[in-house]
Amino acid sequence: MTETRGRDFEYFKVVTVNGVADFPVKPQATITIKGPIKMMFVCRSGTLVEYSFNGTTVHGRISAGEQFNFGTRGQDKIFVKGTGEIDVHAWHIGV
Repeated sequence: MTETRGRDFEYFKVVTVNGVADFPVKPQATITIKGPIKMMFVCRSGTLVEYSFNGTTVHGRISAGEQFNFGTRGQDKIFVKGTGEIDVHAWHIGV
C-alpha cells in the first residue's frame, strides 16, 4: 500500500484487497487531517470493493472504473473488503 501525506492538508493512499470476505480488524486507511475534509474513492481495478467507515456496516460498493466523491465527511477510518484496488483521496476544506 502506498501512502502520502502533504503537510496535513491532503492524503492519498492506494488500498489493495484480494478476495477478503470480512472487513479487517484495523482500517486500511486512517486519515489524520484535522477539520472538515472532502473525500474521493477511485476504483482502479477489481470486481467489487465494499467500504465501511466503522468496520462493521457496508456503507457502499465501488467497482472498476467508478469514482465516488464525498462532501464534508467526519469519518477518519476506512475499511475495505472484496477484490480490487482503490485510491483514497482526502483533502482539507476548512479556512
